[in-house]
Amino acid sequence: DAAEAELKELGLVMQREQMEYSEEILEDMIIYQTPKEGTALEKGEAVMVSISKGKQKAELPLVNGMEKEAALKALEEAGFHTVTVVEDPESTQEYGTVLGVAVKTEENEKPKKVRNIMELLLGGTSGAAASDRLNEEAVALSAEIELIVSTKELPSEELEVEVPKLVGLD
Repeated sequence: DAAEAELKELGLVMQREQMEYSEEILEDMIIYQTPKEGTALEKGEAVMVSISKGKQKAELPLVNGMEKEAALKALEEAGFHTVTVVEDPESTQEYGTVLGVAVKTEENEKPKKVRNIMELLLGGTSGAAASDRLNEEAVALSAEIELIVSTKELPSEELEVEVPKLVGLD
């Protein structure tokens, strides 16, 4: 604690007032202090500080295999508001199916795992076990989320057929 050591050297005491989330200030760093810098205090008096809990976080919902709209709603309900849809026209999955989620990280954060169905299939881990493993870490609510969605068009004969005229047939 550099701040506490500096105050102790001056004969002052640091008192932690509260902890709160901050989008700008890293976890365990001081957000603000009372009194402000430059205020004269008598030795032994306290400087109140508020400490950052870092960015507010939540578990990323498991949306692999869901329809795009349902996945977007699940992410929104979980508190994630910066979601970009990334199309994958090479997928073998049905059109509109969520293939995975990627979390863009900032330089001061550890890289987050990519929730990609191909990683699950190629990694040799069963879906349930992989889901448990991937759901261990909370993600900042302000993180940029990429929702990877299949946009491979199925042949038109598989999507719809025209009803023939049946009147007069036996």
